[in-house]
Amino acid sequence: MFNELRYVMCIDGKGGGSTILGFLLEFILVIVSFEIITTILENFMKKKYNIKDQDFELINKFHKYGNIVIFVLGFGLSIITGNFILFVTGIIIATGFFNAFMFWKYKKENRLWLLELLNILTFIVCFFSFNLYIVILL
Repeated sequence: MFNELRYVMCIDGKGGGSTILGFLLEFILVIVSFEIITTILENFMKKKYNIKDQDFELINKFHKYGNIVIFVLGFGLSIITGNFILFVTGIIIATGFFNAFMFWKYKKENRLWLLELLNILTFIVCFFSFNLYIVILL
């Protein structure tokens, strides 16, 4: 099984595949693991600091369109350069920093700001540890 996975992902020791199927497989696994860890952390932080769900809504049009622009630019650059995983991680990190800035600037919500930064750090650790795990495993 690991030989087939190695063939699909074309692991080169640097974390990441050289085929589109490898990129998509790694992307899906990273996003799923990130979502699971983020959901667990968010639920814990919401209960601990008594944060309501409506606090996570978009603040204004600048916040809404800023997220869209970050996504479109990152996705467009990933298609143009072919470096899918790097730009997808960049999109997630940039969106997280943008959301943290918007919560801090307009809502003066230090807890939401810290929660968003915690999500960014979780994603960075999860992504790089996942890449190291795949490289060591294969």
